[in-house]
Amino acid sequence: AGSAGNVREALTLVGAGGLDGAILDLNLGGEPAYPVADALAAGGVPFVFLTGYGAGAIDSRFAGTPTIAKPFHPQALEKAVRRFADGSGIADKRP
Repeated sequence: AGSAGNVREALTLVGAGGLDGAILDLNLGGEPAYPVADALAAGGVPFVFLTGYGAGAIDSRFAGTPTIAKPFHPQALEKAVRRFADGSGIADKRP
């Protein structure tokens, strides 16, 4: 488990390995989080975007990636984490 405030820190966490899943804010310290999303996808780590920009703001190459919109209901976040924890993969888009 860990948290990162910018892309560099996030890439360090991904590079260290051992992640079962990730909740990735679309904006990390003013930078788009796509390099982190690319690294997670390359490593086979399931992830969910968390964003206040809406699903339409996500780069088209990640169009199928589950997204939780801000403000979010805590149950939506809990559902995503449970899906990672039980090994069932990427959480779906519904809260």
